[in-house]
Amino acid sequence: MHHDLENEYSNFGLPEFKKLDILTKENQVSSTYTNLPITNAPDLWEAKRGCVGGKLFVYMDPEGNVKFCPFVDKSFGNVSDEDLSIILDRIQNRDTIHVCKTNKMLFEN
Repeated sequence: MHHDLENEYSNFGLPEFKKLDILTKENQVSSTYTNLPITNAPDLWEAKRGCVGGKLFVYMDPEGNVKFCPFVDKSFGNVSDEDLSIILDRIQNRDTIHVCKTNKMLFEN
């Protein structure tokens, strides 16, 4: 099943994105938030680089399903059933380009 995130970000707009960016940067440099984990969000990461799922990394879930992004349910194969190189070729040669709602929002703004 392919999950395209179409309704996941319906209330997430550019003002919320900017707020998330500020809060994340404050968390990373502020002494107020000591001993907390470093925060980041895929939205912020992709805003700077564009979507690199399937280009710079792939995601393999605990069941061995290989996906080009951890936030998309579509699997391109399972390492229990076939060689990883075959799955990676399938990802690289896919004929559809997935653009999530967040990337659309950032591109338009």
